[in-house]
Amino acid sequence: IARIAAEKLMPVSLELGGKSPTIVCDDADLDHAVNGVLYGIFSSSGEACIAGSRLFVQRAGDDEFMKRLVAGARKLRVGDPTRPDTQMGPLITAKHRESVERYVALGLEEGGRLLCGGERPSGDGREHGF
Repeated sequence: IARIAAEKLMPVSLELGGKSPTIVCDDADLDHAVNGVLYGIFSSSGEACIAGSRLFVQRAGDDEFMKRLVAGARKLRVGDPTRPDTQMGPLITAKHRESVERYVALGLEEGGRLLCGGERPSGDGREHGF
């Protein structure tokens, strides 16, 4: 693609399926950074090619940042995407939900710690969706 674009002098922008990292440095405004991370990974239920699916936090601020991030994630309203108070809607298919659940299980098997969530939302009809 790059060769063809160069031959034709065409400007291009390629989305190459990377793992779009968010980097939070020690001098960051933590509230602003937390809000950016929450939006980056949870908007569109995380189903965006530019979702911030990796997070790097400079060690000096990691405890406070994670405390605020977990508190923000716990406040997210998961539900019907047609409702105005919903902040995170369903995944697209049952297959994708199962894939996410497998990744959560794998992370735990590999020594990860679950700080928020970890189970399917229920109530308000959510147990019938993805």
